[in-house]
Amino acid sequence: MITVIIKSQSGSIAGFEAFGHAYSGEAGHDVICAAVSAILQTAYLGLSELLKLPVGVSIDEGEDNEMLLVLEHDLAPELREKADIILNTMRLGLLSAALNGSEYLKIVETEV
Repeated sequence: MITVIIKSQSGSIAGFEAFGHAYSGEAGHDVICAAVSAILQTAYLGLSELLKLPVGVSIDEGEDNEMLLVLEHDLAPELREKADIILNTMRLGLLSAALNGSEYLKIVETEV
């Protein structure tokens, strides 16, 4: 199972941690894994490349297949608003994927 922990602070998503494997299909044909990877990578690219935000990210493609992303918490209000749009879109995409594959994907939302 893939677990994604979405970490919020003061009403905004501050980052996330994702780990595990879906095992919903053969390697290379696992649509849940592909969907989650695409959603998380797109959020990261939107933050780092589109908004040019300093994003702390760690990706370990080993056995646990872990990704950790942390945003700075003192962003200017206009950048925070744009980051919120990207991260809330990521959240919606993950929740949608979980509806279609709840036995393979767990979303946990927590306040930090």
